[in-house]
Amino acid sequence: MLGIGECKIDRVKKLYVEEGPEAMLARKRLERKYARKVDGELEARVIAMSCSQPPEGHAR
Repeated sequence: MLGIGECKIDRVKKLYVEEGPEAMLARKRLERKYARKVDGELEARVIAMSCSQPPEGHAR
């Protein structure tokens, strides 16, 4: 009905028991840092390409 699984419910219950109700409501900051796959220059090129006219023989 809520679209959450049993594992999520179990994690919330465990957090409630271990740290109290305030811990469930506070969002934790992600500690993992993700490496960017696309830099600003590549992103600008992709946007420019998508906004330009399609190559001859192609609809888009």
